[in-house]
Amino acid sequence: MLSSENKTKILIVEHEQDDIDLLLNELKKANLDFEWNVVANEKAFMKSLKTFLPDLILSDYSLPGFGGVTAFEIKQKIFPLIPFILVSGTIGEEKAVDLIKKGVTDYALKDKLYSLIPKIKRALHEVRELELNHKTKNELLLSESTLRKAQEIAHIGSWRTELATGIGIWSEEKCRIFGLPSDANLQLSGTFISYVHPEDLKFVKNEIEKSEADLSNTSFYCRIIREDGNIRNIYSESRYELNEVGKPINIYGIIQDITERKLAEKELIINYIELKKINSELDRFVYSISHELRSPLTAMMGLYSLIVQKKYGNSNTRITLFN
Repeated sequence: MLSSENKTKILIVEHEQDDIDLLLNELKKANLDFEWNVVANEKAFMKSLKTFLPDLILSDYSLPGFGGVTAFEIKQKIFPLIPFILVSGTIGEEKAVDLIKKGVTDYALKDKLYSLIPKIKRALHEVRELELNHKTKNELLLSESTLRKAQEIAHIGSWRTELATGIGIWSEEKCRIFGLPSDANLQLSGTFISYVHPEDLKFVKNEIEKSEADLSNTSFYCRIIREDGNIRNIYSESRYELNEVGKPINIYGIIQDITERKLAEKELIINYIELKKINSELDRFVYSISHELRSPLTAMMGLYSLIVQKKYGNSNTRITLFN
């Protein structure tokens, strides 16, 4: 077995040395950059699957006490994406087609090995495409999951409405904000208006009409009433998507639940008003005390001045309490 990084790893399931040599010769003639491992029984095959980690399996159809069908079934349970090509001199075309329907990648006859290389290249290309699609799908799912979590943390829901049909798609968080189940994400364009608080309805309609008139962006604050009667404060922002000739085709936007922020702001205002009231009462108290103390203190200081004058005669000493 040769060994080198970045080479295609080929696992050969074969017991005849002459057939092994023919396979390797065909692979080398094709200038494939590969390394290989050869196994001839089930135990060695299972071990090699887990340690050699092949990119491709070439298997004889029939081996003593073991066979290509068994090898394929084992491979499918552990590494279903690895291409599996049967190389045989005994398998009939009907049997080969039946195995391909069950998932075997392809087959080649030992007396026509010239057909093997194109099949190997096609199989490796297809599995790389599958892996790329699988990776892209996983990345997309991760991105969508991250977006859902971010929207949930920020209490921001997103939406998009197709103007031609009037059908909108709401994100899970927007459904949650409106008290709807997450699977109620298909809504008509007028659904939002039906939730707006009656006291805010005229204002919201005016904002939407202004936006429709000149295709401008909108942003406003309002209240909604959920079906359970709960009132929520929201911030809404939207904009139009235009086609190449400037015709609106979609409108999309965000909804943010700012109820907790509004409650916090209200509490701050109440605290501010209460603090201002306390400060005002404290000012009045200080003024009252000062006023009430001024007269007796003035009288006391006048009396003290008379006593000083009587005791020391005409004195220039002057006592001042208040300027």
